[in-house]
Amino acid sequence: MKIVKLLIVFIVVFLFSFTTIHYELIDYDFFVETEFLFTFLSVFIGFAITIYTYITSIFDRVKHKIKITYSTETDISNKIQILVNVHSEIRDDINFVIVGLISTIAFALSNTLIERIACDWYYVMEIKHSILLSIFILSIVAIWDLIKVAFIFSDFLAQPDKKKNEEK
Repeated sequence: MKIVKLLIVFIVVFLFSFTTIHYELIDYDFFVETEFLFTFLSVFIGFAITIYTYITSIFDRVKHKIKITYSTETDISNKIQILVNVHSEIRDDINFVIVGLISTIAFALSNTLIERIACDWYYVMEIKHSILLSIFILSIVAIWDLIKVAFIFSDFLAQPDKKKNEEK
């Protein structure tokens, strides 16, 4: 089911990108250059791994805070399960950025072949640019998701402990 949702999201973003490129709605040339995307995704991978390291370094503190904040075992196990799911989502975001980088490299290496095919069929270049623009857009969404999770964890840890406040 998760793969189907991801496929639907990619198709919707791809259709948006294809429409944008086909009708030249924005100046997309800068975003679909492989050199730009390679640099952009490389920096984002470093940024994503830094955020991942930060988030995983505070997992034990978050687990401890969950145990302090929630009183029933059901609440504690539900919140820890959410923590496990968040970890999986973070891993998926980072994997997507890495796959995006690999795809960008593949497009850069096969650029001559794609241009030869494009001579015979105009839409090949539009499809290539649409895929690269989709990678750009979805990479920004993945990084935004990582940053959002980091702030949620930080905010949760910054809250005063409920049980300690109730005891006072």
